[in-house]
Amino acid sequence: MTPRTNEKPIPETPLEVSIRNLSSNGAFVGNVTGPEGSPHIGMTAFVPYTAAGETPLVQVQRMWSKHLEAEAISIPNPSSDRVEPLCPHYGTCGGCHTMHLSHTAQLIAKQTMVQDSLATGGLPELVSLVEPVVEGPEFGYRQRVTLQVTGARAGYFERRTHRLMPPTACPVTTPGIEKRIAKGIVIRGIPLDHDAQLFIEEGDNGVFGVLDIKGSPKKVAVDRIVAQLARDFDGGQLRIGGAVKAVYGRSHVHRTIDGAEQWAVAGGFQQANRVINEALIQAVTDIAADSKPQRAADLYAGAGNFAFAMAQRNIPVIAVESNPLLAGSAKAESKRRSLNIKVHDDSVEHYVRNGAPHAELIVADPPRAGLDTVARKLHGHGARTLVLLSCHVPAMVRDLRALLSVGWTVKSITPYDMFAQTAHVEVLTILSREDDGEPWIDPKDLEEEDIYRN
Repeated sequence: MTPRTNEKPIPETPLEVSIRNLSSNGAFVGNVTGPEGSPHIGMTAFVPYTAAGETPLVQVQRMWSKHLEAEAISIPNPSSDRVEPLCPHYGTCGGCHTMHLSHTAQLIAKQTMVQDSLATGGLPELVSLVEPVVEGPEFGYRQRVTLQVTGARAGYFERRTHRLMPPTACPVTTPGIEKRIAKGIVIRGIPLDHDAQLFIEEGDNGVFGVLDIKGSPKKVAVDRIVAQLARDFDGGQLRIGGAVKAVYGRSHVHRTIDGAEQWAVAGGFQQANRVINEALIQAVTDIAADSKPQRAADLYAGAGNFAFAMAQRNIPVIAVESNPLLAGSAKAESKRRSLNIKVHDDSVEHYVRNGAPHAELIVADPPRAGLDTVARKLHGHGARTLVLLSCHVPAMVRDLRALLSVGWTVKSITPYDMFAQTAHVEVLTILSREDDGEPWIDPKDLEEEDIYRN
């Protein structure tokens, strides 16, 4: 095998590895401990489907100067935390990483992963602040999934490949979604040289399917495709290159969130786990109640998940969201419910750089990349409390280093098990600071209270 750029030749002899814990990339991480005399002893090794304390014999798949990826050949000391995976596709499908472990073991592994990431990321003083993981359902929780469509068949990609695997079951999904997945989804009429993605979500009013055909095909059998979607789903859209070409059935997903009815356009972003989302909303609103802000800013607001909850408790909210579909949905819903929210259809980076209103509380729910350069700009604007929700632990560590450098203090770090059976975890960090600067823009520009009302 010819090594790729920056990769090293792969040793033919199996290696022995001592596994420490789960890593954020989905594999378990440890160090090479043998065989005796091996030049690779001490190297960091990532080995999927293992467990803390195990010492598997592994075959290296890819190797770099300081770490390697491998597959377990045998495990002489299997962990007592091992269980039989519920899904028949586990190990072939690339979606789940930890289904071979008990639920309790998964929660401990995730808490330890967050602690280890802080310790190795230059923030050992924060390790003691990491709370136990807030747990949710083990199975049947996922109310939103993305399937790949190649040719006419929909499914997941096999692990580490782009080979399509049409699943016969997916026990982490809600019953309505799993029923459709198990039946098999076939969509004919997509141009053969174009792939597509099928976004499926379940609400209180049905199961929705949004098909997005990639690229710009010249001819698409729109009516034929829509008829097939309408056969399998209660409503949704057909998009081509991200643009909506047709709407069928019900256009909006209905959910009861935080005790209130909420409508959102099908295909817009919604948190995948309803139970954990409710727990996060409760945490945010508890923080808002304690901090008593005159105004809150919801950055990366999506369709208004946290903004609605705060405004419902009579806190004026500025919501910033760059996705036009989500921003439009948030505007329509806040208007329907007469909530005191001003939605800005703008990127957070641009919004912060060009001045933003005084807000004592900031809630930030950035994408996987984290706050990035925004982190060093979140000061001197009146904010005394920051709630950071991170979906990628390495990005969280980078963000916290930046926030600490501009005067923020971490008060607590709480992981939430948003995606049970996987290595993914949402982490809610509460930070505070004594404001020592001017608001982003002159407060006199905000004297008219209805500036916040759509």
